[in-house]
Amino acid sequence: MGRYKEKTRELYLQIMFGLIAVILMCLFAKVPDEMEWSIVVFLCIMVIFDRINIKVFSGFGYSFSTVIIGLIIFDRYSMVYGLIYLLADFLFILISGTRVRMSHYTVTLSINIIVIVLMNEYYNEYTEKDYLARLITLLLLLLLTLILRYVYLYLETGKISTKFLLDTFGPMVFEILIIFPILSFFGKFVVNLILLLYLSYYTFIGFLHRKFMGINQKQFEVVVKKLEEKYKFQVCITDLGEIKGACYPKKMLIFIDEKLDFPEQLQTLIHETIHYRLRTLFHISKQLEEVIVTLLEAIISWYYIITLKQEQDLE
Repeated sequence: MGRYKEKTRELYLQIMFGLIAVILMCLFAKVPDEMEWSIVVFLCIMVIFDRINIKVFSGFGYSFSTVIIGLIIFDRYSMVYGLIYLLADFLFILISGTRVRMSHYTVTLSINIIVIVLMNEYYNEYTEKDYLARLITLLLLLLLTLILRYVYLYLETGKISTKFLLDTFGPMVFEILIIFPILSFFGKFVVNLILLLYLSYYTFIGFLHRKFMGINQKQFEVVVKKLEEKYKFQVCITDLGEIKGACYPKKMLIFIDEKLDFPEQLQTLIHETIHYRLRTLFHISKQLEEVIVTLLEAIISWYYIITLKQEQDLE
């Protein structure tokens, strides 16, 4: 019975997001008089490159599609080219046999279409179409994508998960600080720029991936020792069954599941430490607590991941 309800909820969410995407496309999409087939071919090639890199990094970070959509979104016909890119990605998954959760993927596809339409309308109808307008549009594109994905995850699971933000935080910072300011200089699709940004994007993701996967027991113990000394609690590594971690402020204890690998143990430690501090200092609702933890966990976790080797050397 529970599985039936889950499938029904997934179907409703697919229909809801799909209908919104279709309605918006019908209302606002403008088809160019003549397609630029060189752009279409290039977008299809970028789909293949992007999917290969996603497989190499095992889902770490997230797709380059946000950057590509960000560059074509300023064109009045970007809705059509954006849709072609997303459909090419969908076809590649079907043909290559890439294993994805199809209900989740179709909702993500719909979310991307919704974002393309809304941001295109915003930029072309309500802005001055200058550098600042393009930068604000790109930032709103990223923010709206995040909001809609979290709305979907909450409607699907009934809770807010930190995993998506943790996996994408580093790449998002790179986009905000490096890629979006560069993209904002251009109001049209530039192939050479896309290739340059593609190489820089995945070079950075590769760096983050190596840092994350390189966390070992000694580095993890350095962080444990530092947090124990600073906040006066004790960290216990043990078998927790189905849960990853737990904290008990009154007993001054934090538990971490021993079955997790060291990168995930570090993230869980940061997660539980934030819970520990919030429950020690404040009396807030669980919902607000989870929102704060979701926002802070990514920032603090990646601070330790980036600086961990240096701190280990200092030790």
